[in-house]
Amino acid sequence: MPNVSGYHEDVPANEVKTPATATAIASSPPHQPPADASLSDAVVQGARWMAISQVATQALRFAANIVLAHLLVPADFGIVAIGMTVTLFLEQIRDLGTGATVIQRKEVSPSLLNTVFYLNAGMGIALGAAVFSAASPLAAALGNAHGSASQIQATHVLQAFALITVITSGANIHHALLRRTMRFRTVGLIATGSALLNAVVSVSLASAGAGVWSIVIGLAAGNALAAVAAWSCSGWRPGLTTRMADLRSMWQFAGFLLLTNLVVFALQQSDRVVVNRVLGPALLGIYAIALQITTYPLTTVTTALTEVLFPAFARRQDDRPALRSAYLRANRVIALITFPLMAGTAAVAPLLVPVVLGEKWRAAIPILIALGPAGAVRSITANASSLMLSQGHSRAQFLSTAAYSAIIVLGFIVGVQWGLVGMCITYTVLIAVLSPALWWVAFRYIDLRIRDYARALLPVTAITLVMVAGVVAVGLAMPDGVPDAATLLIQVATGGLVYVGLIVRLRPAAFVDLLSAVRRRRVSEAQAPVAHAAG
Repeated sequence: MPNVSGYHEDVPANEVKTPATATAIASSPPHQPPADASLSDAVVQGARWMAISQVATQALRFAANIVLAHLLVPADFGIVAIGMTVTLFLEQIRDLGTGATVIQRKEVSPSLLNTVFYLNAGMGIALGAAVFSAASPLAAALGNAHGSASQIQATHVLQAFALITVITSGANIHHALLRRTMRFRTVGLIATGSALLNAVVSVSLASAGAGVWSIVIGLAAGNALAAVAAWSCSGWRPGLTTRMADLRSMWQFAGFLLLTNLVVFALQQSDRVVVNRVLGPALLGIYAIALQITTYPLTTVTTALTEVLFPAFARRQDDRPALRSAYLRANRVIALITFPLMAGTAAVAPLLVPVVLGEKWRAAIPILIALGPAGAVRSITANASSLMLSQGHSRAQFLSTAAYSAIIVLGFIVGVQWGLVGMCITYTVLIAVLSPALWWVAFRYIDLRIRDYARALLPVTAITLVMVAGVVAVGLAMPDGVPDAATLLIQVATGGLVYVGLIVRLRPAAFVDLLSAVRRRRVSEAQAPVAHAAG
């Protein structure tokens, strides 16, 4: 969901970490990143706010989806998944890769920002109008029989999402500027507020019997709030000065980035299209909610750090030792959090689904189990592109992503012949095989060896496997007659105690890094009033 923050705003005291940082922020142009000398501090500051926001946002979405799962039917989720396929495609095209280019560039001019703003807004209007008028054939092309009830409903959903695209297009440049200037505190607050509004509206309408429209209107409300907040909180306003030469100067980087985004979009949506066309909307709904559950840890932790790593790496793009150290430490912390969450979800899936979602979602159990390992690997692979993009290598990112995606999509097509579970198992196997190849491509730019990367993640991996063994053993040892909810709680408690106990006892490097980040936060907050005065 789009996030916004203040453009010329004063930096709050609790965001200022040291006197040097305060001075750097105060002396930096409003659309330039602060000249903070510490890459680690910049990552810690931003990651702290984004992690808090992501935890709150994903918790709201998770809670809302649980309630909606009881109020709606699987086909409703399937219809929305179809609409989101087109909406996400529009988001990739309307941006044209310009947002990431603004973040990556060392210098940006007012005329470039104006030109990008008008380009994004114009593309949003044009694409929204095109989808609105072509919604009916698009719905049919995505797997809904022409003239069927699902095709008619999907048509209206697509038209609603087309209008949302028009509304949100005018805030794209604001989001890029906020990330460029590392203003992640307000970015996180706006994201959380948008998710809260989305959840409240969706659940309220679903309770009133609005069906699929409860999800659609909830999404519209959340995105509209983000767009409005971008304008109200940002100090930047578009001017009239534009230069096409500015676009030409950024096109090589932005062009390959656009192609990469389109490839990633095709990869992310291909599974939904394949399932809908081969197995139908009902099974697509089952798959969609299982996918949401398995990606909560990924979006909560990895997205938070990836949002921060790209602008932070761009600021220090010529310092390979600093990039290598920051990347290793960031991914160790990611694994520390995501590995047990992904593995634990898969281990308790047989009870988690019926107890939390209800019996009608039982078909999601083997999907959760199959996707768990893939989610864990993806969590430590997703931010590899930050290394290439931060140094301007969008062409290398495009070529590696295109090859990777083509193999994955082929796996979806082949695997779905054995049903949902067959497709998910095929996907997990391919992720395990292809991820090291992506690491090899990205790590060349910071002189990081794959064996060093694997060695850094080994302690957390081993502890996670011990935890899973404990959770499964407890489940098998429970006597007959114990309620499923009680067994689920005991398994979760066992997993938490085993994992945390081993982490605290063995103190792997990832745990030490996390403690260091927390201590820096406390020290920086204690220094904040002094730093603010120094600024």
